[in-house]
Amino acid sequence: MKTSTRFFSWIMVCFIAVSIVCLSLAGYEARAAEFKTIEPGVLTVGTSTGFPPFEYIGDDGNPDGFDVAFIKEVGKRLGLKVKVQDMEFNALVASVGNKTDVAIAGMTVTDERKQAVDFSDPYYDAVQYVLVRKGSNMRSINDLHGATLAAQLGTTGNLLADDIVKANSQTVLKTYDRFPEAVNDLKAGRVDAIILDKTPAQTFERIYSGEIEAVSGDEFGFEVEKYAVAMPKGSNQLSSAINKAIADLKNDGTYDRIINEYINADGGERSNTIVDQFVSAFITSNRWSMYLNGLLLTMQIAFFAALVGIVIGTLLALMRITKNHKGKNTILSLISGIYIDIIRGTPLVLQLLIMWFIIMKNSKDGVLVAVVAFGLNSAAYVAEIIRAGILAVDSGQMEAGRSMGFTRAQTMRYIVLPQALKNSLPPLCNEFISLLKETAIVGYVALSDLTRVANQISSATYQPFVPLIGAAVIYFVVIKILTLLLGVLERRLRRSDIR
Repeated sequence: MKTSTRFFSWIMVCFIAVSIVCLSLAGYEARAAEFKTIEPGVLTVGTSTGFPPFEYIGDDGNPDGFDVAFIKEVGKRLGLKVKVQDMEFNALVASVGNKTDVAIAGMTVTDERKQAVDFSDPYYDAVQYVLVRKGSNMRSINDLHGATLAAQLGTTGNLLADDIVKANSQTVLKTYDRFPEAVNDLKAGRVDAIILDKTPAQTFERIYSGEIEAVSGDEFGFEVEKYAVAMPKGSNQLSSAINKAIADLKNDGTYDRIINEYINADGGERSNTIVDQFVSAFITSNRWSMYLNGLLLTMQIAFFAALVGIVIGTLLALMRITKNHKGKNTILSLISGIYIDIIRGTPLVLQLLIMWFIIMKNSKDGVLVAVVAFGLNSAAYVAEIIRAGILAVDSGQMEAGRSMGFTRAQTMRYIVLPQALKNSLPPLCNEFISLLKETAIVGYVALSDLTRVANQISSATYQPFVPLIGAAVIYFVVIKILTLLLGVLERRLRRSDIR
């Protein structure tokens, strides 16, 4: 009897425990269903590494830091999987609502940002500090007048530096995408001071002990700021859910645990000898695989963009030469000419951003956006290459084709174009090589190509020399191989012409 009673009691305990777990999971699912995310069941988060200890690249090659750990805990309480996208800081606000669900990157709540996004309840109090070289006597706001200041683009430090520049015309401001780049310029004497948040400033001071020092913002009159999670305008349900999760984190001790793990711990790694730097940049945590993946992504984007460029560029070239056939401008030649003028007359990085934030704002595939943007850009240059190749074919070829009974279109397809493509092949290969190097800007659309990987590893190791030189060597080797192959191709083409 006692055994059966005990067994029944255990069954009841297990039933109650399972019920509680199921109800909790159902509660999470219900809360998640109250609001929509870009990808169902996933909270897509935008951040910007290079801001330790809040954001940096971890040993596994992925974004890590206080903010990343914090938002993952928030996502767990919302019943959502968290996917973190690393991008430039000044692109974060624009990405919220179309590329990302939220953004967290040590982002201070400001009236200007409130016009574009909503903010959660503050989760961290911060104040701006000033990083200076060791032994500097800069200790007041007046000392900054006439100096060369540095700040990360789009940050509140950038806004404070702007105000200082406005107050004194002799003051110069340099903006950077990432703080490690600014710190290296500070050590090299290219800037006199960096305005940034307290905790990252103290982290850099600890890493570069004896070279730079962090001066409290109180001495410069800087006010306390609030960090919060940026969300789309009008996302009340998402805001309520995140605010509740933040409160829960602070009440159950999780927030304090993350603070102790990231804020109060010694952060950052720094190597001294060139061998140590090489090991840290390539061997530690298999970082060589990050370079490999970055190179493969670079090649992938360049290859498919080149295909898009050749197809569209050929069509544009055929449209453009209708002017030669008719002896005057046609609608097709005008359209082609306007397209080529616009594409060649605007910077590629702007075209990429317009494609990412405006034309294809609902696309979550950064690779697709990059291929389309680079392909459309390349098409304008390919069009002129193909057009020159067509015009280089003797006009008698067209007449000969027509005399054999071919139509103009058939003569162009079967006789003129093959010869034009043969003439255009070397410059087309050079266009591909140029395209390969131009892909270095895809970091703006949250893609980790070879260049961005080098920047990420530089931010993680606090040593830019080996990561950047390593990336440069990889680019050089790949492009040298392509150049040699192009030389072989040109020699074969010359031999065929002799025959």
